[in-house]
Amino acid sequence: MDHLLAIFSVFYRQEAPVEWITANESVKLIERAAVVRGRTGQKVSFFPACKEICRMQSTGLKWQLNSLTWSVGDCGVSNQITADLMAVRMIRGRLLMILEM
Repeated sequence: MDHLLAIFSVFYRQEAPVEWITANESVKLIERAAVVRGRTGQKVSFFPACKEICRMQSTGLKWQLNSLTWSVGDCGVSNQITADLMAVRMIRGRLLMILEM
């Protein structure tokens, strides 16, 4: 558990990594926008990766992120991709996106 939390905290750094790949997931930092070529039903989760409020817009998700306001501790777990292309555009802040491979 300590290693998991350490890796998560690395994404809060000013010079954070842009991607971390595990055997089953891809973890990407979204600072501006991300477009993913996915498959219907593919799971994707989102977590704020900053201390400020996060606001974003999305397309291609079962539960859209539009007009949500997130702060530290909020999350969107096990969302699902519903189209060939899924996109998230940040209005404010930055997110971690965990995409099932």
